[in-house]
Amino acid sequence: MTSLPGKPLRLRKVILLWLVSSVMAPADQPSDWGSDLASKFSANWRKSKDQIASLETELRRLPVIPVKDFGGPAGFRNDRNTGPNHPFYNDHWVQVKWETPEDVDLVCLVPARKFDERGLDPNFELPEDFRVLLVDAQGKTLKLIADEHNTRSDPVRKGHPFCYQIDPPLRCSGVRIEATRMFDDPSRQDGPSLMSWGEIFCFRGERNLAYAAEVTANDSISSPWPWQMKYATDEMTGLGLPEIPDSTHPEIGWISWGTRSQEEPIWAQVDLGSVRSCDGIRTFPPEWSPNFLIPGIFYPARFIIEVSITGEEGSYRTVHGQDREDFDNVGQHAVTWHWPAVDARYVRFRSLSLRKFTNAYPVFMGFSEFQVLHLNENIALHCAVDVSEREKSVPADGKFIWSKESLTDGHTSQGAILTNRRWMELLHKRYQIESGILRLELQSDTIARGYRNTTIAAGSTLGGAMLAALIALPILHRRRENRNLRALRARIAADLHDDIGSSMGSIQLLTEAALSKPEIAPDRLRTIRLLSAGAVASLRDIVWLLRPGSAFQSPVIAHFRETASILLDDLKWDFESDAASRECKLGRETNRHLLLFLRESLHNSLRHSSCSTIMIRTSLKNQVFELEVSDDGCGICEERLASPFCLRALKERANHLRGTMKAITSPNQGTTILLQFPITRRNATNLP
Repeated sequence: MTSLPGKPLRLRKVILLWLVSSVMAPADQPSDWGSDLASKFSANWRKSKDQIASLETELRRLPVIPVKDFGGPAGFRNDRNTGPNHPFYNDHWVQVKWETPEDVDLVCLVPARKFDERGLDPNFELPEDFRVLLVDAQGKTLKLIADEHNTRSDPVRKGHPFCYQIDPPLRCSGVRIEATRMFDDPSRQDGPSLMSWGEIFCFRGERNLAYAAEVTANDSISSPWPWQMKYATDEMTGLGLPEIPDSTHPEIGWISWGTRSQEEPIWAQVDLGSVRSCDGIRTFPPEWSPNFLIPGIFYPARFIIEVSITGEEGSYRTVHGQDREDFDNVGQHAVTWHWPAVDARYVRFRSLSLRKFTNAYPVFMGFSEFQVLHLNENIALHCAVDVSEREKSVPADGKFIWSKESLTDGHTSQGAILTNRRWMELLHKRYQIESGILRLELQSDTIARGYRNTTIAAGSTLGGAMLAALIALPILHRRRENRNLRALRARIAADLHDDIGSSMGSIQLLTEAALSKPEIAPDRLRTIRLLSAGAVASLRDIVWLLRPGSAFQSPVIAHFRETASILLDDLKWDFESDAASRECKLGRETNRHLLLFLRESLHNSLRHSSCSTIMIRTSLKNQVFELEVSDDGCGICEERLASPFCLRALKERANHLRGTMKAITSPNQGTTILLQFPITRRNATNLP
């Protein structure tokens, strides 16, 4: 039995280890090499990644969905006095109605959010399925504008508002939201999920018709702060301030000096530059540090809003008063106060009692922006500001600055201010872009996974084929070696029988003849000498061909000389070869046929030509090997040369070498045998 050498055995181990690691790799494991393949070979993958990069660039210009708790009112929520078997469990509704019918062109619903020990739930008690309808004054449905399904299953919807364009605008008196399937969270221990909303907007242009409108529901609300019916239409969404983040704006608002007295008289006022009609103000709280953890600290508990035409003391009159009870802590939200339209040039916000959280902590009043409204339009942008204290700019944290001028610059502490409508539209656009990014990422992941799975399948198939080959090839190799060994044994037996056996038999007969007839002994001895030389040459050839490493061994020319020296001992002979033929290394079978051709040629000359000189030449030109054997004997007559049996053994050897044999002869002029055969990769190893 034979075995493969050490290197193939190690190679098999490496391949088997690679196969096992490839097949056992988890199919759902992220694969960078799958993406690498897709990036090189898939135009669709590259297109998806380019689109994702473009969409991510667009996202940076949009407002964000924050993850922090801004405090203040949370919104509307149904009561929890129902359960899964209650007839209204999947039939909750909430309705917002305003006094007179108005044209509505945009409805926006903001999911409620809640922070607890499990962190942020940005879609707190959002119905799984719900419908949105526009209604008339009697609550009759005018139009179904949305029918949502599987909202809690949406991986992108994380507090993003639902926005519904109504084109053309529809005149109505309210909007109704009906839950058709609630979401039951099995991890909750406080009862079944009900319906809640952070804010409901109904826009006509920039005007929010739902602001402070009547809110009704089919389940009474008994939840304490921060869940109340009115919080569904107070324009406080839980999403923070309506802004586009802008970290390059250093002026973050104005705050008063810290004081321990809650009754410190602090005020800020805007000079409109001329007498203008105004019907409200909107203030934005300052927030300049992520470590600022006390929502609503800058809004006074009690205050009044005053207006004046001249700005002289004694000329101010109160248009809104929060002086009898404390104002609810609205957290980090913008707050709007409205009153019947009045003419004024100066609008002042005056503190009566600052909000105090602990005795050890000082109290402040401050805003990041102070807007004066006329029909929901800010008429105070870039107007002059006057304050009761801290009139000069002072540094805040880092590069930020407190200054009274920043109260009317159109920026909060974090970014540029948007209208509520524009804010909702841009947040909805963010949702659409993020949904598009998710689809593209899933598409590119599918492409990469396809390349990965195809590679694994191809590798597994190739590995299986290689494994089968590693098992089958040694078997086939052993079978082939056994066949070759049997053929070699048969050939050795044939050569020994044909060459050595016949020569030994002839020698025996000639010896007996010489002994019985002494007068012919000299001739018989010469024949015996010739036969024994041939037998020795044949035996040396057989041994030479069978030596280990004889395949593609040292050049055959050196052995030619040994063979010629044995066979031509009594004659004058010469041997010539060029450098190329001397260096040419031939295979075992080619060497064998070439040696047999040479020996047959020499035997013919010795036996039949009566020559005295033999010349042997070899050359290699243009990848053609030539062997020429010439003698000065009697030659071959034309009639004999034309016979198909003449030189038949030489012709057969030439055919085995895939070459040609030519005999050049004439009576009494000697004979030249010329063999030519091509040198290829099949019969030589040292081709240039």
